[in-house]
Amino acid sequence: SLYFAPYLTEKLGQSKALISSLGVVNSLTMLLVLVLLLPRLQSGLFPLLVGLGFQLLSLAVLILIPPGNFWPLIIVIILYALGFGLFRPLVDALFADITEGKERAGLYGLNNTLTSILSALAGFYSGRLYQANPVS
Repeated sequence: SLYFAPYLTEKLGQSKALISSLGVVNSLTMLLVLVLLLPRLQSGLFPLLVGLGFQLLSLAVLILIPPGNFWPLIIVIILYALGFGLFRPLVDALFADITEGKERAGLYGLNNTLTSILSALAGFYSGRLYQANPVS
């Protein structure tokens, strides 16, 4: 995510070249989850909660990483990608199961619109918070 880059470079002291390699780790982990793990799981609440748990765990570990350590970032990215790979496809499948036809299209549109608005607001407010307390 673009929001992690300033934190990783300024707070954790990582080089931009190393940060760019994290995208490869994320993509490979997602690919493995989607191809190998997800087809073996039954959809339901448990895999969703496990995926959400992995995402929350990854963010908790991220804020505990001491500056200058790169390898824990790999673990954070793997945990996050594993969680997202479990969570998002199952949410989409459940969403498709509970809606029909035009209603589904409208709800997907509403969901995407709200996600875009909330993402824009998150970027705006995270920038404001950073201005209020910049990394030294």
